[in-house]
Amino acid sequence: MKHLHFILALLSIILWSSCRKDFDTVINKGNLEFSKDTIFFDTLFTRVKSSTQQFKIYNRSNEDITIPKVSLERGINSKYQLNIDGLPLVDSDVTTASGKEFSNIDILAKDSIFVFVEVLVDVDNDDLDDNSNYDDAIIFTSQNEIQKVNLISHINDAYYIFQSDNDILKSFKTTNRDDSGEFISISGFDLEADELKMTNEKAYVIYGNAVVPSGETLIVDAGSRIHFHEDSSLFVEAGANIIINGSQSPADEPLLNEVVIESDRIAEDFDNLPGQWGFIWIQKGSTGNSITNTTIKNSSLSILIDGDGNESTPSLELKNVQIYNSQATGIQANATHIIAENLVINQSGEASLNIEQGGTYNFNHCTLVNYYSFGFRSLTAVNLNNSLSTDSDVLNTDLNAIFTNTIISGNNSTELTLRKNNDAAFNFKFENSLIFARESLNTGTDSEYNFENTDLYNNCVFNIDPSFKNTDLNKLEIDEESGANSIAIITTAIIDIKGIERDLTLPDAGAYESAIFENELEEVTE
Repeated sequence: MKHLHFILALLSIILWSSCRKDFDTVINKGNLEFSKDTIFFDTLFTRVKSSTQQFKIYNRSNEDITIPKVSLERGINSKYQLNIDGLPLVDSDVTTASGKEFSNIDILAKDSIFVFVEVLVDVDNDDLDDNSNYDDAIIFTSQNEIQKVNLISHINDAYYIFQSDNDILKSFKTTNRDDSGEFISISGFDLEADELKMTNEKAYVIYGNAVVPSGETLIVDAGSRIHFHEDSSLFVEAGANIIINGSQSPADEPLLNEVVIESDRIAEDFDNLPGQWGFIWIQKGSTGNSITNTTIKNSSLSILIDGDGNESTPSLELKNVQIYNSQATGIQANATHIIAENLVINQSGEASLNIEQGGTYNFNHCTLVNYYSFGFRSLTAVNLNNSLSTDSDVLNTDLNAIFTNTIISGNNSTELTLRKNNDAAFNFKFENSLIFARESLNTGTDSEYNFENTDLYNNCVFNIDPSFKNTDLNKLEIDEESGANSIAIITTAIIDIKGIERDLTLPDAGAYESAIFENELEEVTE
């Protein structure tokens, strides 16, 4: 028993000694070094929390030091917040507001610690300088002098759209089911009359699921910017529609007149990250929708469009549209009618274009590819099927799809899937297109993958490198070595997605007419 008491006493001493501060420090003399002297936050919206920036404080001396005080120059009302070396924001060392001021921060000799910084600005314009910047500084006190690290944030003004206390929520049934087998419903609020016209005066930030109500039209002017908060979406109700009127931008300002739809996290580290907001849902019974000169990116599912399979006129027309970085699908089309020209889709977690339950489709000079770089995907870039769905009331599932002058490619060995249901028509044709598809799919004369059947595949080329500029960065321009060069036929789409006139004798497939890339141009001129 004596031995047990001795062991317990020894353990107590060891535990106590390991917890105590067993080194002496001197007060910081003002010779701290920092990994950065200024922390820049990319463009932010008010009320939207920034990403976390970090820097290191170095003690290059041979002595253990204590920094008496670390604080924000604006004080406890600053919109910045700090975390020092993982210390809890509410701590005995915090002398004022959480994350605003710290005291007695120790750094061992020849050691360093981290400082983490965030900003959430919700201030009047009077609190911003002439350049719409919100600035502050982190102050480090010492015996001799004050040192500082500057903080700079550029703040964008915006119109904010969100559910008000008086809004009556609408419920919309999805085709997804919960664990009990019941259809999942999601709710949304109607846009007000003054929110149905979006201009390029300021950006728009949408919180929640905004609804274009039946009988109304949402019109978006050229140069507009629409941003969605996390888990927020836009629903276009039956009997309503959306008209996005982006226009061609000049070559020296490529985004000037284009409409951009993305999340409200617009800092550089969020610029190409999928899944930051929800989707645009064009519901069954909504027709006459059009999207022109627009980029949609970083969504969970960019466009979901439902139909009844019998639309005689297009439910959606797309012209000069780019869709990038969708967590699931770029376009999910269910028994609807779409016409697309100069459409580009890339980086989709499932399919870039997924057509189900049939419908009518015409794609001309499109680049429908999937070089997904954020993880594994199981679907090909383009999927066509006319299968019935037990979760839909669609009766006619005939498929009629035409792809002309189009590139279908990706980083999988095959990027085209055709799933035929013999209970309905399955009509499709690829003409003057470049397609990535395994030769092993060509299993016989009756197969949908019979690449020698000119009624299905007319003047198409297979498995030839499109020579894209940079698929990871969604630069889908093609160079003069592309397998898509000169394989297209002349149509009414004589201008490509960048406003460049196509070769009127032998145009190129895809949304872009081929060009010499900048690095190639440098080699030519040397």
